[in-house]
Amino acid sequence: MHVKSTITPTNEVHPTTEPITKENKSKHSFKLYAINFILSTLTMTIITVAHFVVLEEELKWTDLSMIIASFGASCSLICNAHKSPLAQPRNVILGQTISGFVGVCCQKAIGDTLGEGFSIPIAASLSILLMDLTRSFHPPAVATALQAILGGSSVYKVGFLFVFCPTFLGSCLLVLSAYVGNNYIAKRKYPSNWF
Repeated sequence: MHVKSTITPTNEVHPTTEPITKENKSKHSFKLYAINFILSTLTMTIITVAHFVVLEEELKWTDLSMIIASFGASCSLICNAHKSPLAQPRNVILGQTISGFVGVCCQKAIGDTLGEGFSIPIAASLSILLMDLTRSFHPPAVATALQAILGGSSVYKVGFLFVFCPTFLGSCLLVLSAYVGNNYIAKRKYPSNWF
């Protein structure tokens, strides 16, 4: 059985990943780098404000965090490689949410009994498999599954709430801020497709 890949080849190479040559030097401009810097700063600032102002100060939810490490990598994709299939909303939101759910399940079912040494590889592999099956592959999301296992007592205490906040809500905020930043500040189309 042949499985069709969700990653479509493109003739366009992202300017920050290709070598600089005389032919493509115009794509490597200070303006492009400045825009990418501003967008990623804006996007991560929104997540940070949501954590410190909304969750901690307003709602007094000190057990939850809106900031997880994988959001930095997601931000990199949606701000700097916004045309990539891996950076589209379906992949970011669904991939992160699936991986958060898998991570919590593995921590509860395997980590509590057999330990982290068994739950980590299963969570990572199962996250990748489920993202592939749902056509929502988003590489940074694998780290979200591991965060649910390695996050310590603060993550264990909130349990499946981790899937909702920070995973689902945070990835929605990432996509929303990247939408605003790419379309209204950088004047470039994001997303290529919503779902």
